[in-house]
Amino acid sequence: MILGVFLRSFKTYKGINYIPLSNGQKFVGIVGDNGIGKSSILEALDCVFNQKRWNVNITSRRSGLGTTKPYILPIFYINEATFEGEELTLARKISDRVKSFIETDFATANRPHFNSFKEHLGTQRFEENKLLLPLGINHNHKIDLGTFTSEDFLSHVFDRTISTFTDINSNETD
Repeated sequence: MILGVFLRSFKTYKGINYIPLSNGQKFVGIVGDNGIGKSSILEALDCVFNQKRWNVNITSRRSGLGTTKPYILPIFYINEATFEGEELTLARKISDRVKSFIETDFATANRPHFNSFKEHLGTQRFEENKLLLPLGINHNHKIDLGTFTSEDFLSHVFDRTISTFTDINSNETD
């Protein structure tokens, strides 16, 4: 199930936006006035699941994709039995970190959107065997964790600093 989605510079959505899609039940309804972005949400999910063409926000195109870094980031609510071994360990760490982030983990400009995400999480009853996993794509259809790729987030998940990853990568190319 998809609990919600972060959209950054996709179609009608400028910057980062969090859109709650589910209250943890099996029914989802997307309602609202014309022109507010209901179809954009569905198109974004179609891009993720069916590799459809991206419709980048016009402001983002003008500013440059390298600057605005568009992404679509669904937040999956998934049974941990989907994973096993090391994958399960990693998935649990990611889920625990997503559930426990605090406002100061994110850039000041992004905090209102992540506070709305946190507020949405506060309305959920999480089952013990369920994980909360952010997994999306960027405008090049490459896997992307969106803002959850901050150094603080990754260092908690992998029990390493970013410089450790840099050291590992540079050793592999020698």
